[in-house]
Amino acid sequence: MDENDSSIYSVSGSENVTEAECFWFNDTTDENLTALARNYIYSDLDAVFHIVVLPVILLIGIITNCAFLFVVYRIPSMRTVVNQYLTHIAIGDLLFLITAIGKKILKFSSSKNKFDSGAFWGHWIEVCCHTVNYTTIFASVLIMTLVGFERFYAVCRPMRIYAATTNQRMVKILLSIVWTLSAALALTTIPAIIQVRVYCVYWPTTPEFEGLDEKFATYFSYSNAALAYTSLVQTVPFFVVMGINSVLYAKMISTMSWRLGTMQAHDLDTHNNVELRNKVAIMLIINGVTFFTLTFPFQFVSFINGILTLCNETQLLGAKCKTFFQILLYCNSLINPIIYNAANSRYRSAFKTAFGIDKFDCIGYGCTIGSRQYNAPLNNGNVKESPTKNTITTTYSNNYTTNANGDILLESDTKC
Repeated sequence: MDENDSSIYSVSGSENVTEAECFWFNDTTDENLTALARNYIYSDLDAVFHIVVLPVILLIGIITNCAFLFVVYRIPSMRTVVNQYLTHIAIGDLLFLITAIGKKILKFSSSKNKFDSGAFWGHWIEVCCHTVNYTTIFASVLIMTLVGFERFYAVCRPMRIYAATTNQRMVKILLSIVWTLSAALALTTIPAIIQVRVYCVYWPTTPEFEGLDEKFATYFSYSNAALAYTSLVQTVPFFVVMGINSVLYAKMISTMSWRLGTMQAHDLDTHNNVELRNKVAIMLIINGVTFFTLTFPFQFVSFINGILTLCNETQLLGAKCKTFFQILLYCNSLINPIIYNAANSRYRSAFKTAFGIDKFDCIGYGCTIGSRQYNAPLNNGNVKESPTKNTITTTYSNNYTTNANGDILLESDTKC
């Protein structure tokens, strides 16, 4: 099972375009033919899915990901190594939602026949959308691994991550490698939709089938082996990466628990610094767990279907289950910026600043000016408690800051 549902078409023929058999549903004496013909058109549930569910997911996904990109663009302190990775994930999510969901909506609006893949556009556009879909799927998995390693070293090997955060060239090289490798893998999956088959249909004469074209085109794989390869090359890297990230998350949680316990036992001033860094790590762990949870059902069924295809067996699950798993996959592409804001106050503050919402915080609660917090008088004329030296952070360079106690905060801690 892949994102383009190419697996629903049978494999036959050796040419790129083949003329297939005709379907005769216009025999008015056989009521079963009318019921069979309904399997070829969108049902009322399909209509709700394409008219309501998919557009809502697409709209929310565009808003959340564009908002995150806007915040990173407007707030210089958000341009950290972690946020560079998250920016590329947001770009990939946007491309995935636009090509995957946009294609389904346009396909639905162009034909009532659910198997008509060529009513709105040509074969080459279908290939382009397929390639972009798989490129973003591969890239998201690989970039999520880069995020996991970056946070792992920030928590468990803090001295190493300090050197890495200043090496912007290495970050760009890693991201270039990820996108190049993802595109190369996506190109190898094109044989899954390389062939075009044209069918002719003689629809029943009832009103519900009026206006349907008598010919429609479908795109399918060159062979069962090509279809199985597409499912396996999509899923195997996912499970490998999920295992690697699970180990990283477990080590980070263990280290954070041990370190915070040590700080509390010795009552060290660096406790706040470590806790600050760990909050960012926890946010990214939540983000990673959500990513793998939402994509696991789709990837698992795709893996099983790939094995069954190799064995020439019937594929697992029906269309409704596949649709539900696809919805989870789409939701993963819109939920990341929501997690950033829900799990970390620094991201919430950056969003407020970027969109000018922080100005409303000045009324009765104090204004934030520069990197220091000043409190405005209350309505009764009294002044709130003055900021202590522990609440004032002074910036000394682009790479690190220190608080009033002289504790060093790494860039990856202070700017996430």
